[in-house]
Amino acid sequence: MPSIRLRTEPTVQQGQQILHRVERTLDELGFTTSRGRRDAVRFASPLPWRADHLSALLLASDGTVKVSAGRGGPRRLRYELGFRRLHLVVGPLVLAIVAAGWGWPRTLLLGTLLWVGLLTLALRVLADRSMRALLTVCAREIVERRSEARLADEGQAPVD
Repeated sequence: MPSIRLRTEPTVQQGQQILHRVERTLDELGFTTSRGRRDAVRFASPLPWRADHLSALLLASDGTVKVSAGRGGPRRLRYELGFRRLHLVVGPLVLAIVAAGWGWPRTLLLGTLLWVGLLTLALRVLADRSMRALLTVCAREIVERRSEARLADEGQAPVD
């Protein structure tokens, strides 16, 4: 499960605030959200033609976000994306290419299938980067705001 390392260790309350912020941000983008077990935010993306905003995150059909510490390490923002809709499009496309290209030279058929695979991988990476950017912004607003406020109260400048 991919994760985002947070600059500072969030408290349990800050972890809840991060998840609430993620939930609210996804709701604003038109995603359906719910709280799963162990305080995970589960979401489902709308169909692309029903979405309020076009986003690379619409390539993922569903997913889960949680704040957890794995194997005794520091808490991280972990997420998982599902690509069921993307695979429902690519699967029949691959079958159609194989059926139509059965008489083609094998290198052309394999090359075409390779390009479809690379395009699918690129779309998954694009959706993953979009999710990482969204989560980074949501976490930064909670975790770093608190540390900067404390430093300002003490008369110190924030350190990067």
